Amino acid sequence: EAPRIGCYNLHPAPLPEYAGLNTVSWALFRGATEYGVTLHEMTPVIDAGRIVSRKLFEVEDEDNALALYWKCLKAGVPMVAKLIDDLARDPAGLELMDQDTSRRESFRAGPPDRCRLSWDQTARRVLDFIRACDYQPYPSPWGHPRTRSKDREIAIVKASRTGKACAEPPGAVREAPESAIEVACADEWLGVHSVLVDSKVVEARSVLEPGSILLPVEDPSSAG
Repeated sequence: EAPRIGCYNLHPAPLPEYAGLNTVSWALFRGATEYGVTLHEMTPVIDAGRIVSRKLFEVEDEDNALALYWKCLKAGVPMVAKLIDDLARDPAGLELMDQDTSRRESFRAGPPDRCRLSWDQTARRVLDFIRACDYQPYPSPWGHPRTRSKDREIAIVKASRTGKACAEPPGAVREAPESAIEVACADEWLGVHSVLVDSKVVEARSVLEPGSILLPVEDPSSAG
């Protein structure tokens, strides 16, 4: 309530569908094919103010969380510049659009399932989770999807689809010349390029052993 003209926020997501925190990651995790950025009036209710402008764009297969966030900035900064010009000319003439609250969904900070990775999903779903956590070279607010190799916990940082059908048990590891290491998902092999071990990002082939099985990370809340 302090600013004389008003207070506005550039939200890196389309509103009202993606209110809340870490929405870039949530969109990728959900497999979104369209995303966007919204400039809106700030109110006591988070991300619920009237909309100044909104722009949508395509989510491409190679987009990770950092790339999608960058798209929000590229689309959003000109929106902020125009808002400043419009307010300088005629503050009372700014046109604002109410949000459709029936379409509102608010996201928590995350990550889903304590960032534990399940290999018994489709390769598309597994990769979406990995992309949703990938802000490399910057730290991820979610960390990276975690799995277990024998008694060692590792996290998957970079991966890609191979399109190769798979009949092996989910989590099975094999060597492949194209991507160095491939891991079995429910429907196809996923190429795994880099992993996080002991706070260091290293090549997957230096850690994952062909012939081994990657297992789910145990939920500490279920121990005992």
